[in-house]
Amino acid sequence: MKFFEQELNFTLLKENTKALIVVPTVVGGIWQMMELLSIGTSFLRFFSITQLVSDGLLILFILSLCGFICWLLYLSYLILSYDNSMLDGTKFPEIVAILNGDKTENKIFYVSRIRQTLRVKIYSYLKLAALIGLIIFAFYCLIWPIMSRNISGKTLTAIDYVVWVTGLGLISVAFIGTINAVFFIQGWALNVINDYVVVIKETLKCLVLGGIVGFVIFIAPIFHESFLLPTDLKNNDYIIQQVHARNPKVETWYVEYFNDKYIFINVTDSIGNRIEVMRFDIIFPVEKP
Repeated sequence: MKFFEQELNFTLLKENTKALIVVPTVVGGIWQMMELLSIGTSFLRFFSITQLVSDGLLILFILSLCGFICWLLYLSYLILSYDNSMLDGTKFPEIVAILNGDKTENKIFYVSRIRQTLRVKIYSYLKLAALIGLIIFAFYCLIWPIMSRNISGKTLTAIDYVVWVTGLGLISVAFIGTINAVFFIQGWALNVINDYVVVIKETLKCLVLGGIVGFVIFIAPIFHESFLLPTDLKNNDYIIQQVHARNPKVETWYVEYFNDKYIFINVTDSIGNRIEVMRFDIIFPVEKP
């Protein structure tokens, strides 16, 4: 609670202003290092300090959009979920005593409250589970065409990333909510909480986490292609001219990465596959006086 109070009072931001300024630089540095390492370890010598902030701001912008969507999904999950504190023994220890087989004079009252709580809890999760059909329908009608179109072309826009995260996030919320409802009914209504239930529940959480990590690994190459060079940039023609002028026997080529100083081009010709480094200035034509 103290953290959220500080966040609402903006004291956390005021105390860490310098750290916030450094964040884009650090993120941009990590991204550029990963890009250069993907080409080869020795290419780290072409690391550009002046490129860090722009790369970092781009990545933070995309992450902020996705983070905002995830935050809204989390709030929706909290709204649809019912408060478990009525049954965890902190507010109503008598309920736990009844479930454990203890006798009490107010047993009928508490049993009635348990049943009411179960109905509210089950109804809440049924609403959440009912969203699965709507989400799947929307996913295939609206989200999947965008995903399939851009995956085939290996490019995604910022809006496409938001759509990805929204669709996958909604499915995850509905899935986790349904699983929680099943374990809630099994654990409290039937009073059969045991080690097997805990193991299965933790396994499902690990699967969800693994799915998120897998999604990040899958999306990283597409993110690289999407924000490497604008496809509608006319200056790309100058890169094409330079590549063919310097490599007359070129078979295939593509831009591997670039910063504000160098362009790294993967060239394949009769000799084999090689990396050619060109100065970034080649994308600007020489203006004649």
